[in-house]
Amino acid sequence: MSTATTTKTTTDLKKGAVSAVSSELHFWQGEFIDDAEAAARLADLPGLVERALTEPLPTETVLSACAALSTALGESGNPVRDRLVAHLAVSTGDFAETEAILTELSAAGAP
Repeated sequence: MSTATTTKTTTDLKKGAVSAVSSELHFWQGEFIDDAEAAARLADLPGLVERALTEPLPTETVLSACAALSTALGESGNPVRDRLVAHLAVSTGDFAETEAILTELSAAGAP
């Protein structure tokens, strides 16, 4: 999520070129940060993910995520389903098989 963008235009007098420099604010884990801080945090993203994965997830969080995915896979026109259909159809080469797989996955998560 980004807030308003401010753009500054600078001129390189030696080359006569004009370039735009963007400065956006990004919302990262509860706080707004600028482009430079976002770049620094993205560089540390593998370490952040590794640390986060060492923390146990509450069972309810996992079950809730599974239920949401099951619902999404069962809804024709859902963006999650549509993206998955595109990938599966390429790998299976068979749209009917892709539909059957998604129907089975959706049913597996139904209460």
